[in-house]
Amino acid sequence: MPGEDFNFSIGDGPCGLDSSILKTYKNVQASVTVKGQRFDFMPILITDKRRFNCYAVKLRAACIVTQPTANDDGGFTIELKAARRPTAVSTKVTVSRDGKIAYPESNTQFFLLRDGLGSNSLANHIDRRLGEEFQCSEPANCAYQRTYFIEWLLLNKFRVVRAPPPVRGADLADDRKYFFEKIGNSVSGIKRVVQTFIMENEIGTTSPYALGDAVLADSGPSFGSHQIDIATNSGGEVAAFREILNNAYGASRDARLIELLSRIRSKLYERPIREFKTGALRTFYSDWPLIDGALRSDSGKARYNSLYVDYLASVEREFERLKRDNSFVAIYPWAGFYLIDIKNQYGSNEGSRALFATAARQAANPIDFVNRVSKIVLSYQYSRRSHQAACDTKRRLKNVIRATNAHYGGSTPLPNDCND
Repeated sequence: MPGEDFNFSIGDGPCGLDSSILKTYKNVQASVTVKGQRFDFMPILITDKRRFNCYAVKLRAACIVTQPTANDDGGFTIELKAARRPTAVSTKVTVSRDGKIAYPESNTQFFLLRDGLGSNSLANHIDRRLGEEFQCSEPANCAYQRTYFIEWLLLNKFRVVRAPPPVRGADLADDRKYFFEKIGNSVSGIKRVVQTFIMENEIGTTSPYALGDAVLADSGPSFGSHQIDIATNSGGEVAAFREILNNAYGASRDARLIELLSRIRSKLYERPIREFKTGALRTFYSDWPLIDGALRSDSGKARYNSLYVDYLASVEREFERLKRDNSFVAIYPWAGFYLIDIKNQYGSNEGSRALFATAARQAANPIDFVNRVSKIVLSYQYSRRSHQAACDTKRRLKNVIRATNAHYGGSTPLPNDCND
């Protein structure tokens, strides 16, 4: 019962299937306090869109029509509904005292998105991003475009919080030790430069083997130290992903693993995550730890390492070709390495190569060339999509130049990024 140790409040905005996130994101936040522990959240309803636009799913505010109940462990249980009608679809969500959220295994539609207070609230975050980034290209459709933009922001955030925790602690240390003992420490020359910036740009200090989601542009599930994106890559590397899963679980009689392999063989996850519908999203996040288990198995690590060796050999050849065919790469090696990074990210670098060549001819000095290249890549659609994407572009360029300077003893000035 509500009382001194249990309090609940929720905004008075519309909710459910007939509502619009544009009209509700500022006033649907809810708050539950149990024995002094406060939990702020936005109740989320996700459904499949009839027609794809930006995401394959539509986001609205879920309805809360009954009082949450306190649990003995200091947490609470709350019922989320698709409408205020008594017969509307619903599900019950349990939140523990430490904030862990548990959903029924069959749930595909209802979620709690943790919220902050004041300037850290989701509504304020959305308002800031709207002010900084949103541009209405068709005045007659501005409301629809704003709705899609808000939906995109929240679904991107949702992807981050819905992903399982990354590999940490001793497991992470073991993964990185294995990687460097087997391959990393023996790499030299051009391969060493590429390894340095590719690992910084793609995985940072995380596991070289685990599954990831870049939550950017058309990214799909990815794995490995150079982040093989199974949505955008093709051929042997993606086939190897299926092979790793089959080698790990192909002999199992466990029903869940058999179902996982069926989804892998059907290539269900080999597309951008924003194209996943609710059913695929549910199984994807449920399957993620199992996929990690296969990728981080001894056979999975060995198979990925063979892919990585082939990748380094191919980029070494690519760099030598770029240097041979483009005088600006011979003068500015970092530009050739950056073209390799661009290809790793986008799948192609030919357009960038031509633009870099022109910039090199026009540049008055090395820092002018850096600035011109930075301006070029920041003009790309990916970089203009969000502040986060622009920061990612600046970070990647800076890491490439730093790695090149370290190898060649160069002194090319480092461009500023969003941390400067």
